[in-house]
Amino acid sequence: MQDDRETERMRARERLLDRYVLAIDSGDLEGMAAALDAAYEASSADPEVSHLITQINRAYCEEEGLTPLAADGQLVREILRRCVPSAFDTHDHLKRSLTVGDVASRLQAQGRVRPGDDKTNHALLGNTVPLPKPLTGPTIKKLAGELGTGGSEFYWRTFRDEAITMGISRSHDQAKLAARARRARRPSRQNKKKHD
Repeated sequence: MQDDRETERMRARERLLDRYVLAIDSGDLEGMAAALDAAYEASSADPEVSHLITQINRAYCEEEGLTPLAADGQLVREILRRCVPSAFDTHDHLKRSLTVGDVASRLQAQGRVRPGDDKTNHALLGNTVPLPKPLTGPTIKKLAGELGTGGSEFYWRTFRDEAITMGISRSHDQAKLAARARRARRPSRQNKKKHD
């Protein structure tokens, strides 16, 4: 008797799956929806139905060359990171101290290195030594001596001026980021009015 029930359940499952596949093959959206509704109802008594519907859907997607949504989503994220990197900016660079290499890179990018000082600047690129505080003439002169890279007095004056400018800019960016974070934590005025 139990075999009869199992046999009947298998036949019902096959009829349901045949109905679904025929609806897909003929492009009958209403038939697909009806078959899926029936599959949903049958899945409580026969969990295998849901698994088989999923396998059928995967087979059709592969046959049609459709990619899974997760893969498409990953591709979209990669394209966005390349085209709109600011959308993914973590602002980690604002948390670390400015370094000698940061200033040397900026000077090079802005074309502010004189021909006689290009070797000095090149030697400082990528240097991770943090900038001294305060950024005064004597502290920069001491830094130049510790680094032992040479460079003209003009170069180190330009270096100090750029370091000060970058420090001010970074402080400004940190303040803007903190203000944005405070606004995000604070409920908006419209939300306050709704709750009042």
